[in-house]
Amino acid sequence: MLYSYIMIKIIFLLFILFYTSLFAQKQYFIISGVVVKSGSNTLTEKFTKYLSQKSDYPLETKFVATYDELSAMMKMYPKSLAWTCGSPFVEDNYNDAQQLVAVPTFNGNATYHSLVVTRKERSERSLMEFNNTIFAYSDSRSNSGYIAPSSTLLNSGTNIRKHFKLLIHSGNHTRSLQAVIHGLCDVATVDEHWWILYKQKNPNTPLKVIQKLGPYPYTPIVAGKGVNQHELTSLQKVLLDMSNEPQGKSILEQYMLESFILKDNTFYHPLQVILEQLGRLTSRKEAP
Repeated sequence: MLYSYIMIKIIFLLFILFYTSLFAQKQYFIISGVVVKSGSNTLTEKFTKYLSQKSDYPLETKFVATYDELSAMMKMYPKSLAWTCGSPFVEDNYNDAQQLVAVPTFNGNATYHSLVVTRKERSERSLMEFNNTIFAYSDSRSNSGYIAPSSTLLNSGTNIRKHFKLLIHSGNHTRSLQAVIHGLCDVATVDEHWWILYKQKNPNTPLKVIQKLGPYPYTPIVAGKGVNQHELTSLQKVLLDMSNEPQGKSILEQYMLESFILKDNTFYHPLQVILEQLGRLTSRKEAP
């Protein structure tokens, strides 16, 4: 009886280990709803398919709501890729050896700004002038939505949570803008690239940009720690060649991007400094 019980236990444990190993090998291309709205899902699927076929590295698109979920998925599935934000990359490189694959460019640069947006009738000219008002942000780990304004205010001698009387976590940049439009908040900060896309579709928006924060290193394509050097090089080659290949160029143009370029981890050092300043990184275990 005891022998049978032990054998059943061993078989059960082997079963669990087998399926844990099986699922750990799944390879996703993970993207957060913070930066990609539902209308872009088809384009993201197209991008995933293109990258998979050209690199011979099978990927399945996976949409998540937050950067915390993205980080958790990358840790659970270390052979996966993701399109993330610079600040989460610095944290995830520090905590989980996440790897930098490539960085997109637009307007001729691999950098962007965080834009301070309010209604056109408002008289304020900077984030500092919105003391004791309501602020909307996309995600607490979003550089443009939360980290950049937090750093800007701290450099002016105030804490973001003390500067505003209320902070609204909107979930994505579009909702932040809608919160300002509908009077749910007074001001928000959003991704510059996102604002350009929004303005194209909403030329008569009642919103205006009053301040640019940055520039900062732009949103990277990253790989989990399980992606080996050969696979990483193959993926990088596909991304670098996109702007020279008709299908790849078409996808980039739909994203309103120009190309992907290679950068090493030191490109994100300015964000590491900001995160350390804000107490998000307490030591330099492995500097990006």
